[in-house]
Amino acid sequence: RDVGWLGAEQRWTVGSLATAATFVSSGLGFAWLPRHLIERELREGVLKPLPLDQGGSRHPLFYLYSNKDKPLGPATQILIELLRNFDTAPLDVPFAAPAQA
Repeated sequence: RDVGWLGAEQRWTVGSLATAATFVSSGLGFAWLPRHLIERELREGVLKPLPLDQGGSRHPLFYLYSNKDKPLGPATQILIELLRNFDTAPLDVPFAAPAQA
Protein backbone atom coordinates (compact mmCIF):
# COMPACT_ATOMS: atom_id res chain seq x y z
CA ARG A 1 0.00 0.00 0.00
CA ASP A 2 1.38 3.42 -0.98
CA VAL A 3 1.43 6.19 1.58
CA GLY A 4 2.15 9.87 1.22
CA TRP A 5 2.18 11.40 -2.24
CA LEU A 6 2.64 8.00 -3.91
CA GLY A 7 -0.72 6.98 -2.51
CA ALA A 8 -2.46 10.17 -3.62
CA GLU A 9 -5.46 9.62 -5.86
CA GLN A 10 -4.66 12.75 -7.87
CA ARG A 11 -1.04 13.42 -8.76
CA TRP A 12 1.05 14.33 -11.76
CA THR A 13 4.23 12.43 -12.53
CA VAL A 14 6.40 14.08 -15.17
CA GLY A 15 9.71 13.23 -16.78
CA SER A 16 11.69 16.40 -16.10
CA LEU A 17 12.06 19.30 -13.70
CA ALA A 18 11.33 21.72 -16.55
CA THR A 19 7.98 20.02 -17.17
CA ALA A 20 7.22 20.08 -13.44
CA ALA A 21 7.98 23.82 -13.37
CA THR A 22 5.65 24.36 -16.34
CA PHE A 23 2.86 22.42 -14.61
CA VAL A 24 3.27 24.40 -11.39
CA SER A 25 3.41 27.71 -13.31
CA SER A 26 0.15 26.70 -15.02
CA GLY A 27 -1.53 26.15 -11.66
CA LEU A 28 -1.70 22.37 -11.92
CA GLY A 29 -0.15 21.64 -8.53
CA PHE A 30 2.96 22.15 -6.45
CA ALA A 31 6.45 20.67 -6.52
CA TRP A 32 9.92 20.77 -5.01
CA LEU A 33 11.93 22.63 -7.65
CA PRO A 34 15.54 23.86 -7.79
CA ARG A 35 15.53 27.60 -7.18
CA HIS A 36 17.87 28.36 -10.10
CA LEU A 37 15.38 26.70 -12.47
CA ILE A 38 12.48 28.96 -11.45
CA GLU A 39 14.33 32.18 -10.61
CA ARG A 40 12.59 34.19 -13.35
CA GLU A 41 9.13 32.95 -12.33
CA LEU A 42 9.84 33.86 -8.70
CA ARG A 43 11.07 37.33 -9.68
CA GLU A 44 8.00 37.93 -11.87
CA GLY A 45 5.62 36.66 -9.20
CA VAL A 46 4.36 33.74 -11.30
CA LEU A 47 5.52 31.36 -8.57
CA LYS A 48 5.84 31.86 -4.84
CA PRO A 49 7.35 29.69 -2.13
CA LEU A 50 4.80 27.95 0.07
CA PRO A 51 5.05 29.00 3.73
CA LEU A 52 5.86 25.76 5.53
CA ASP A 53 6.09 25.57 9.32
CA GLN A 54 8.29 22.51 8.97
CA GLY A 55 9.72 20.39 6.20
CA GLY A 56 10.70 23.40 4.10
CA SER A 57 14.01 21.92 3.03
CA ARG A 58 15.00 18.56 1.61
CA HIS A 59 18.15 16.56 2.08
CA PRO A 60 18.21 13.85 -0.59
CA LEU A 61 20.47 10.84 -0.30
CA PHE A 62 22.53 9.93 -3.34
CA TYR A 63 23.99 6.52 -4.11
CA LEU A 64 26.40 6.01 -6.99
CA TYR A 65 27.52 2.60 -8.20
CA SER A 66 29.98 1.51 -10.84
CA ASN A 67 31.53 -1.65 -12.19
CA LYS A 68 34.20 -2.81 -9.75
CA ASP A 69 36.54 -3.86 -12.56
CA LYS A 70 36.51 -0.64 -14.60
CA PRO A 71 38.33 2.56 -13.62
CA LEU A 72 36.27 5.72 -13.23
CA GLY A 73 36.52 8.22 -16.07
CA PRO A 74 36.88 11.99 -15.62
CA ALA A 75 33.14 12.68 -15.97
CA THR A 76 32.32 10.16 -13.24
CA GLN A 77 34.95 11.68 -10.97
CA ILE A 78 33.37 15.12 -11.48
CA LEU A 79 29.94 13.66 -10.72
CA ILE A 80 31.26 12.16 -7.49
CA GLU A 81 32.65 15.55 -6.44
CA LEU A 82 29.34 17.26 -7.28
CA LEU A 83 27.40 14.75 -5.20
CA ARG A 84 29.80 15.09 -2.26
CA ASN A 85 29.35 18.87 -2.24
CA PHE A 86 25.64 18.96 -3.13
CA ASP A 87 24.32 19.61 0.37
CA THR A 88 26.92 22.26 1.17
CA ALA A 89 26.61 24.26 -2.07
CA PRO A 90 25.17 27.79 -1.72
CA LEU A 91 21.49 27.90 -2.65
CA ASP A 92 21.67 31.28 -4.38
CA VAL A 93 23.90 30.23 -7.29
CA PRO A 94 23.43 27.57 -9.98
CA PHE A 95 25.15 24.28 -9.19
CA ALA A 96 28.36 24.16 -11.24
CA ALA A 97 31.02 21.57 -11.93
CA PRO A 98 34.14 21.77 -9.76
CA ALA A 99 37.30 23.22 -11.27
CA GLN A 100 39.52 20.57 -12.78
CA ALA A 101 43.11 20.25 -11.65
